[in-house]
Amino acid sequence: MIISKFVGLGMAVSKEDLIKAIAYFKEKSSNINVEDLKDAYYGGERKLRELESKIPKPLNQSWDDIKTMILMTKDYCTKEYKGDVPWGTISAIVAALIYFVSPFDVVPDFMAGIGYVDDAAVIKLCMDLTKEDLNRYRIWKKSS
Repeated sequence: MIISKFVGLGMAVSKEDLIKAIAYFKEKSSNINVEDLKDAYYGGERKLRELESKIPKPLNQSWDDIKTMILMTKDYCTKEYKGDVPWGTISAIVAALIYFVSPFDVVPDFMAGIGYVDDAAVIKLCMDLTKEDLNRYRIWKKSS
């Protein structure tokens, strides 16, 4: 098994597992539907509550980003946020959140030390893809 460090996470995970996680994210983000929006929001909130008291180390750097993604999904779903958000952005965020809330993804979350590395990789990839739209949302959220 080839072990590689995912840039910025400082934790080891197999290269194959990262490739699988990213492939899942890409495939899922091209097939998002309205029901997935609700699943991502409610599941994301539930997962945040579960992990809030002891945030897994791989998620430390992206914790606020995950919260923002969940809030943006909710505000988009309820039509409270009326910003011009491309469907590709929403799809990417929802796919990343669905991956995050699933306990049985490429590297199962219960695996001590590395269980959330793949989740962090998917979140980071999503953030890289949607950064501008999420920043616009953050500005809107602060002013509302």
